[in-house]
Amino acid sequence: MDFRNKRIIITGATSGIGRQLMIILSKYEGVKIIAVGRKMRNIPIAMNIIPFKADISVHEEVDALFDFAVEKLGGVDMFFANAGYAYFKTSEFATWNDIENTYKTNVVSAIYSVKKMMDMHRHTGSEYLIAITISCTAKLPVPGNPVYVGSKSALDGFASSLRYAMPKHGHVTSIYPIGVK
Repeated sequence: MDFRNKRIIITGATSGIGRQLMIILSKYEGVKIIAVGRKMRNIPIAMNIIPFKADISVHEEVDALFDFAVEKLGGVDMFFANAGYAYFKTSEFATWNDIENTYKTNVVSAIYSVKKMMDMHRHTGSEYLIAITISCTAKLPVPGNPVYVGSKSALDGFASSLRYAMPKHGHVTSIYPIGVK
């Protein structure tokens, strides 16, 4: 895939996979990246990286992100749904808020962002990519963190089904990392 001159949003860009992805993609010619996170101090200062502070588990902040992307970049060619809430406790200790925060960040936000991308490109015919960071735990569950595994399994099911619903000019890919420092 040619990343040159692409307009990109990366959520979860302040650490881990998102941060590394942002650093690597920023080296391509003409790329403009909106780096989304809650901790802006972790976003490097660069001409082609635009920091955007947001909690992507809040739909108004996702709306604001896409409005900002249209205003600053004129649209989005690639969206990396990478932000995640790593909840690692057994179900017996999970509170309603723990479960809700995990699913809003890991599942609901990604699904809503996909909708925003599809709406943006519905009548343009221009190619676009949605990349969703899931987790290998969606395919190989491990004991001790069923709330997190459940959220990633839900996201995996969504992404798998989404492939059948994508228009010809839209592409979706899933990323299944094993672990992140």
